[in-house]
Amino acid sequence: MRTKIAGKWKELSVQKKVVCITSVTAVCMALIVITGISVYKKHAGTAKTTGRQRTEMEIPQSEAVSGSGYVAYGTAAQEFTLTLTDGETSAPLVVEEICVSAQDTVTEGEQILKVTEESLEQAERFLAKAVKSAENALTTEKMEYTKAKMEAEYTYIAEAGLNETAKAEYESQIAALEEKVSSAQSSLEEAYLTVNDNPVSIAEKENQIASLNSQSSEAEAKLSQAQGELSSVKEVYEQEKSGYETALEELRAVAIVCRYLGSYRGEDTQELDTVLSEISKEAAELAGSSEGTQAARAFSVSAPAAGQSAASDSREAEEAGSEAGTASEIDTLLESLKGQYTTAKSTYEAHKNAYKDIKTEKEELDKVVAEYQSVLSSAEKSVSSLNQEINQLSQELEKADSQLPSLEAAYAEALNNQVTEMVSVKETYRSDMLSYEYAKNNYDLTMERLDQELEAAEEAVAAAQENADLLATQYQDGIVRAARDGKIQMIGCQEGDELSGQSSLVFYEDTSYKNISISVSQADVTSVEVGDTAMIYIEETGQLEGTVTAVAASSASQSVSSVSYTVTVSIDGEGEGIENGTSAAVYLNMEEIMGGPQENNLQNPGEQNP
Repeated sequence: MRTKIAGKWKELSVQKKVVCITSVTAVCMALIVITGISVYKKHAGTAKTTGRQRTEMEIPQSEAVSGSGYVAYGTAAQEFTLTLTDGETSAPLVVEEICVSAQDTVTEGEQILKVTEESLEQAERFLAKAVKSAENALTTEKMEYTKAKMEAEYTYIAEAGLNETAKAEYESQIAALEEKVSSAQSSLEEAYLTVNDNPVSIAEKENQIASLNSQSSEAEAKLSQAQGELSSVKEVYEQEKSGYETALEELRAVAIVCRYLGSYRGEDTQELDTVLSEISKEAAELAGSSEGTQAARAFSVSAPAAGQSAASDSREAEEAGSEAGTASEIDTLLESLKGQYTTAKSTYEAHKNAYKDIKTEKEELDKVVAEYQSVLSSAEKSVSSLNQEINQLSQELEKADSQLPSLEAAYAEALNNQVTEMVSVKETYRSDMLSYEYAKNNYDLTMERLDQELEAAEEAVAAAQENADLLATQYQDGIVRAARDGKIQMIGCQEGDELSGQSSLVFYEDTSYKNISISVSQADVTSVEVGDTAMIYIEETGQLEGTVTAVAASSASQSVSSVSYTVTVSIDGEGEGIENGTSAAVYLNMEEIMGGPQENNLQNPGEQNP
């Protein structure tokens, strides 16, 4: 259906719009009903060949739903779409003159009627006033919209702020309740841990003390034994040390005298120099030890004395030699001194080795004694530390035992408070959330209503302005002109009529829409539905296709014995060359009967294949 507003035509399908028909049309339809059955018999075997090739097919009449009727053109109405009433007052256009008649053929733009000048001026004033009134209403609506929107936003923002505060308070209260339970639980678990673990720890530490005491007893016994051995070794050590020092002094004294005499005799004294150097080093080593300090001092005193004695002996030997006047005497003395040197060196070596051995034994015993003393000291410190730890654990255990009942009660109370207070906190928060949701919904509804009211006011201005514009453009000078080319079927108004709302001015013949109405029996109509494909046969054009567009809900016949219903079929496509009132045969359910769409095989029901 095509529509144009305010004087433009619109096409209306026959099945959707009931139109008035003239008395001539009524007579024609009566003739159609009377002669419909004999139409195809009259034309059987006498079909004229037109520009379209006819095709023929034998139709199984016992199964096909068929009927005959006449082609009827559609109707297109030119509407009066101006609104010239507001419910209380009106300013209708009054038809002054009808310029056309039914069956006239007109062209687009041709004058079809005229309204009075007075009614036109009155309508112009009415519409101008309507535009002004709508604009004033829109201005007022905009002001109300702004005010109401600000109030709604203020209320919503305030509730939103309260919601945020309520949410923060809710989360804080929940966190506080959970913290109380967590704290009480932590304290109780810590007390349980102390009660369960401290006795075990105390027992472990007591076992450690017992083990340390056993180790200390064993160390003390070994220390006592080592100290006894060390005391005995020290006595031997002191003896060997004294003998070593004495031998060292005697060897040095003899070596010095021998060196002087040998040097005097011109002999090589390098060996004696080496011995004296070694003796000095050993004396220095003795001086470096705490035990050898006294010996070193004694050696430093006796060595010069020995030197002096040796020097004295040397001088005496020199004097004796000079007095004797022979070398044999000096040689005898030197040999005697060498013998003493050899004896002294042998004694020195023996005492030196004995000293070193006993010194090594003493040092080893000193280390053993020091190790046992260290073990005892460490054990004593460990035992002291363990006793302090046991004392601390015992105090904690005693405290935990005493606090355990109160901690259990505190934890139970915290759990109970969490359950009971959580209900209240959640209920308060839910109430606050409901208030917020209500405020939000109320805001949304308010804004939706305000938008709708503003949109309605804007649309009212647009509609009023459109009415005024339509009156100025399409009813200029009070002349109403044809909206299309075509043949007028009927005039929808008469002189003196008042036009103020939706109404049809004239009806045009619509050749683009063609339909056929047939009668279908009650038994067959149940197999017919809107949208079904129909096969149409017209003698002048041959086979065509169509579509069922309407099936009457009530019977078209008043006979109880023969109930029938009207089925309307439209011709697909333009249907060129088909005149209004042309007879036609219609076949339904052809696809079901023939097993699929059939083409180029439909014939006039009056023509049968040999």
